[in-house]
Amino acid sequence: MLQALALARRITGDAKDFKAAIAAAKRSVHDDAPLVAGLVGTMFGLQHGFDALPADAIGRLAGRQHLDVAVEHCLARMTATGGATT
Repeated sequence: MLQALALARRITGDAKDFKAAIAAAKRSVHDDAPLVAGLVGTMFGLQHGFDALPADAIGRLAGRQHLDVAVEHCLARMTATGGATT
């Protein structure tokens, strides 16, 4: 797992965009491509922000509906509490 994290970090840092990062992950490993590509996608989003992710990739996220519901719930709670987190 540590090797996959290190590889994903390197790929994310070297990539010019999301698609290049995912392609590099697929080229770099064969058996662990889903793991490394998932890590790369996550790291790329964290490093470059949500707007740097292609809309078609976001639409294909597994569990996207659950993520949308969780985000809406969190936003509603923050609005109701004036941004307080506790």
